[in-house]
Amino acid sequence: MRLAPGNRLGPYEIVAVLGAGGMGEVYRARDPRLGREVAVKVMPEQLAGHPESLARFEREARAVAALSHPHIVALHDFGRDEASGCVYAVSELLAGETLRERLAGGPLPPRKVAELGVQAARGLAAAHDKGIVHRDLKPENLFLTHAGHVKILDFGLARAGIDAAADGGETQAPTLSRHTDPGTVLGTVGYMAPEQVRGEPADPRADLFALGAVLWEAATGLRPFHRDTSAETMTAILREEPAELASGRRLPPELERVLRHCLEKRREERFQSARDLAFDLESLTHGSSSSAARAAALAAGAASRRRRLVAVAGGSLLLAALLAGAWLLGRRSAPLPPTPSPVKVRPLTFSGHDFQPTVSPDGRLVAFTSTRDGTSRIWLLDLATGGEQPLTDGPDERPRFTPDGASILFARTGTTTSIYRQSVVGGEVRKVLSDAQEAESSPDGRQLAFSRLVHSEREGVAGLVLLTDASARGERVMARFANAAPVGLRFSPAGERIVATITTLGNPAIGGYLAVIDVGSGKVTHIDPPHAPAAVTSAVWAADGRALLFAYSDTVVAGFAGSNNLVVWQPVAGGPVRPAFWQRDLFSGAFAGSIIAPAGAGRIVLETSVGREALQEHALVAGGQRMRPLSGVGGNAIDRQPVYSPDGGTVLFSSTRGGNLDLWTMDLASGTVRRLTDDPADDWDPAFTPDGKGVLWSSDRGGHLEIWTADVDGSRARQVTRDGLDAENPTMTRDGAWIVYATSNPAHPGVWRIRPDGRDATLLYRGAGSVPEVSPDGRLAIFIDAHPATGLNLVRVLEVASGRLLPFSIDVPRRGPASLANNVGRGRWLPDGNRIAFIGADEAKQLAVYLEDFHPGGAGATGWRNLTAGTGRGAAESFGISPDGAHMVVAWSDETRAVLLAEGLPEVAAPAGPR
Repeated sequence: MRLAPGNRLGPYEIVAVLGAGGMGEVYRARDPRLGREVAVKVMPEQLAGHPESLARFEREARAVAALSHPHIVALHDFGRDEASGCVYAVSELLAGETLRERLAGGPLPPRKVAELGVQAARGLAAAHDKGIVHRDLKPENLFLTHAGHVKILDFGLARAGIDAAADGGETQAPTLSRHTDPGTVLGTVGYMAPEQVRGEPADPRADLFALGAVLWEAATGLRPFHRDTSAETMTAILREEPAELASGRRLPPELERVLRHCLEKRREERFQSARDLAFDLESLTHGSSSSAARAAALAAGAASRRRRLVAVAGGSLLLAALLAGAWLLGRRSAPLPPTPSPVKVRPLTFSGHDFQPTVSPDGRLVAFTSTRDGTSRIWLLDLATGGEQPLTDGPDERPRFTPDGASILFARTGTTTSIYRQSVVGGEVRKVLSDAQEAESSPDGRQLAFSRLVHSEREGVAGLVLLTDASARGERVMARFANAAPVGLRFSPAGERIVATITTLGNPAIGGYLAVIDVGSGKVTHIDPPHAPAAVTSAVWAADGRALLFAYSDTVVAGFAGSNNLVVWQPVAGGPVRPAFWQRDLFSGAFAGSIIAPAGAGRIVLETSVGREALQEHALVAGGQRMRPLSGVGGNAIDRQPVYSPDGGTVLFSSTRGGNLDLWTMDLASGTVRRLTDDPADDWDPAFTPDGKGVLWSSDRGGHLEIWTADVDGSRARQVTRDGLDAENPTMTRDGAWIVYATSNPAHPGVWRIRPDGRDATLLYRGAGSVPEVSPDGRLAIFIDAHPATGLNLVRVLEVASGRLLPFSIDVPRRGPASLANNVGRGRWLPDGNRIAFIGADEAKQLAVYLEDFHPGGAGATGWRNLTAGTGRGAAESFGISPDGAHMVVAWSDETRAVLLAEGLPEVAAPAGPR
């Protein structure tokens, strides 16, 4: 029977008809018990009494219920209505459209196709992990939400893979989908894998074939094997290659390569897992704009942007490069000379918690840091066999092989960090150096270079690079870097120089560069990235010592928002930069890796870090809803830095959901999300003015980060500061007289105040001060004072009028993911001004939001209270407090880190020149 609005089906109230298909009608309904709207799928009357059809419907429900993944539609309930006898399944109600509906407007840009594919592949991977094969993937079964997320629908043909393999006869069941021709095979004609056409059991690789066909159609507007009849289409699937594309609709070569790999006739020659497919597609997802207008605008502005790469001469050549495939090269960079040969990048580790790799001198072993079992320790990987095993007990990090390959130096963290040594075959652990962040042996094994962080009230934190002999007798300071940490120390092949990556403590993406230190004289040579400021990774020497291989990002906010990274060869003595390859999300300051022996083989090991963040609201008072998601948990976007409007009705946040980092607002009553800023530059660090009529934020629209203001609707944007490098995290006093902000500019680091019209810039605190927040009465400001040498970030308080520091402080250990270390201690005032909430971590290093009473005299602390215990997903990265103190929005960060192998580098030596 056909249900009408107002009818009930079990406890559900029908609201409207959403659609109908061969396997049932779908209704919009309301669940009065939970006060939410849902989708209800009802089995057709003529099929409800058919045992095979009913079994298929129940199988769909069980398959979906067994899965819990952000890219698979969530099943809430399944049952039979006693009054009508209808069998139904209840799932989440999605807002958006199917891919089939989206494609009615034409093919999608290649970058969007790759993003869609990554999400769908991740959903399939989750299903395959449960032994479930979808077997009917098509554009109708991929739903695109308004928030930009992909949801896989309709597991009506799915069955646990082990059962399907045992029951090959099930492939004779008729297909009943509205877009499926009735026949003797199970699936939809045009998207079935060859083995399905032949009536053979389907395994997960059949889904990868179908996804490849769907993505091909999404990118080109053409079904790859479509012919006039079903029989001809199935013949094409078995024997022919995908349809050739019409002129002007060519796919970018890398995307076409991935899709053709999905569409191989023999399943053994396709991708062997959905995760492998997702990994390959993910490297294609961060591209430039898909439109010619966007490309032309970028080309026109390239010369004036400090963060552009080396330009190719000739405007027509630049535009042609952007239009032909610059989506693979980064969204805001002019093209460099073409990479001479493709570089293949594949994962070596798979736990999601592996980083800081280094390679033994003979190229057989990779040592790396892993937190996979909850403790940071050193692991060893045999490249020949793929076997892995832990070496140290922990907490340890930053491994380095000794020149003979027999031992590993590593840093053991604690109250202070020290360097230890252990044989690769295990045995006794021996302390080598005290108070050192990392160490590197010289090629002859006679010397050790190491780094140390020191702190003084006069200059804040300074990073030292020191030299000692192999027995750690005697120390010599070779170089000193104010308000910065030297990382990634590497001796040159001949041992006469050391390279270090210099990163500022407030924001690693600001002012990053390579420092080449002469071992004999201590002379320091700066090597800046081709555009600055940028996040710079650590470097690897070429075999002849004439060049360095390193990577830099295409955005100054790479440490938080993800980015494309260009890996380049940079001659030490000067000369043109030679691009090697692009790679997404190389963790800033930890490119690590080594060139694998033999020299010149064109292989390196590196690490990647892919982060996601989602917003979740938490109740802070009794009786409120404990928590509710505000943005897509597990999606590809990074939503962070939330702040409530003064009336509490809106949350303002920064997000990558629009393709780059912009400001967005969410109406808490309706859930409506709206983009506030839309600029090719990065906008972040949002805040409202106290009267709610304006917004503040930090933007690199002029090539470096400055404070900007605008009306609350985003109009009349105007620059406030003239820091010249890094003005961030603005917060305004209650009377609107001052904006307080922070900078990591090495010339004047610390916390500043300035008038909204840009007058009277005044330094309040000099040092590694960051992320200030003005108190509700406007008199005080909390901020993070970083003390990495002691492993602490201090939450400190100063007077806005005078800059005087109050004796009160909260000592917060720098625990949790390394990428969030500078954010530990980030705080917000509670509305009463008597309490401070901040990011901290327990002994398990899980970042959460804690609360501490504020005592101006520094006495009487009551102890931390966890506000988010047991409710978060990942690590708490940033948060906002509602004006009434009843709620809090937290940005929960989920980070995946892996060790990669890159093969096929164009050169592992620089052009001829002086050493």
